[in-house]
Amino acid sequence: MKKFALLAIALTLSGCGKVVSPGEIGLLGVASGTVEDSVEELAFGNQFAVSDRNLIAVVGFKEALDNGTVQATWFSPDDRRMPLGRKNIELGSGANIARFTLQSTEDWKPSPFKLIIRLYQDLGTGEQTVTASGSVQFFVGMEEDDIRTYLEELAEYDRRKADERTVREKATEQDEYLMSEAKILFDSKDAIIATRFDFDGDESADLIIADRAGLEEMNLFPTAPILFQEPVQQFTIVSHSGDELLSLVQDGRSKVLSTRGKELLKLPSSTIGVLLLSSGTLSLTWEEDDRKSCSAELVWNDGFILERTSCLPL
Repeated sequence: MKKFALLAIALTLSGCGKVVSPGEIGLLGVASGTVEDSVEELAFGNQFAVSDRNLIAVVGFKEALDNGTVQATWFSPDDRRMPLGRKNIELGSGANIARFTLQSTEDWKPSPFKLIIRLYQDLGTGEQTVTASGSVQFFVGMEEDDIRTYLEELAEYDRRKADERTVREKATEQDEYLMSEAKILFDSKDAIIATRFDFDGDESADLIIADRAGLEEMNLFPTAPILFQEPVQQFTIVSHSGDELLSLVQDGRSKVLSTRGKELLKLPSSTIGVLLLSSGTLSLTWEEDDRKSCSAELVWNDGFILERTSCLPL
């Protein structure tokens, strides 16, 4: 069985002095060699033979550091997989070079590799945070065509991830915008996205945004087929494009339930229970004059329809 070994060493050079600003990486390279080799003797590169069993990474900082932890994490083929190994070293006062080795007891299998370096420092807060980072990709025993194919696949993966990140960021921005609009509608500082459900069947989840001022924390894990069951002060259901599908808003001494500008029902100015089932049925419950327990049921049919209402004596 092939065995890997990791080794780390920090070097202290002359010209040491306290540095309170974040460290900067000035050199990051991989070579075939050992910790006994001087930096000047190492031939840094990104392609190595399978017989190069002793690989060494050198991290050089632009200035001597007074404190910090350098972390090296090795991957194959890259950081889309779990790391091969990780090593931390503590920098002594005046150190500005750290070395990490990756060793194998057998010849390597041809593969891409990636090394990620992070520098953790305490800049006076009492906690270490990442102040510098870098990475290097290198290849062992691979032909040029194989390297090119791998890099093309990796670039395509990175493009997809970047596109997905852009979509998530835009969705988050839209969520924040819709919540700000809901606060204006509610005339309240309180607005949260209570749940999401695709009422209109456009394959994009609509948002139930609720004003729950003064109420207890929500139950985030209701029991199926219930998707949402909580008391609210006010709420609105909007598509992600911003179209208002249904709203319950305080209006003077009453609360008005309306859909797309059309009033459906007036409710008393009290806390309203909202229940959403996985079928899309929406139920509201409330009390009137402390003498009646009332409910209303709405369903979606190219818009919300008030299907039934009822009141029973308490």
